[in-house]
Amino acid sequence: EDPSLERPMLGAFVVPNKPIQNVRLREFEVDLEEIEKYVGVRFHQDLDRSQVASLCLDTGCKLNDYREFQDFFWNRSMSNPWNMHQLERDWKTICERGLKTEKLEQVYLTKKQEFLDKQKANEDKKVAVKVAVQGSGDTQSVESSATKSEQPAVQLAAAA
Repeated sequence: EDPSLERPMLGAFVVPNKPIQNVRLREFEVDLEEIEKYVGVRFHQDLDRSQVASLCLDTGCKLNDYREFQDFFWNRSMSNPWNMHQLERDWKTICERGLKTEKLEQVYLTKKQEFLDKQKANEDKKVAVKVAVQGSGDTQSVESSATKSEQPAVQLAAAA
């Protein structure tokens, strides 16, 4: 349910399984009951259909073309990558398919910078501090959670 809608909207369509262009989705609209009869399933059983508005009458049922769909799809994918590898792989695919736009490039550059900033922050936290232990002559590496700018010069003295 969408609280922004005054009432539910519904549309049922039978679309050919092939690329279509310059066609209104409305041309493929059929009665939902027709589909239910054909497939043997009743959709939205709890919905009071007398209260339902036609999706195409209210929204026009604009069918996006391939380019618009690809732009939507890749913008969504590039906005939420799991890691830098996925981001770079998706960007390479976009460029290879000739789908690069200024908007997608901006999303790519912004996300890449976010990953680089996060990576630098993690590296700063993993600075190893050399600790010289007097008396034994040994030098040990100790992991610290402090950043480089917060790191004190550390010298531990062991009293004998």
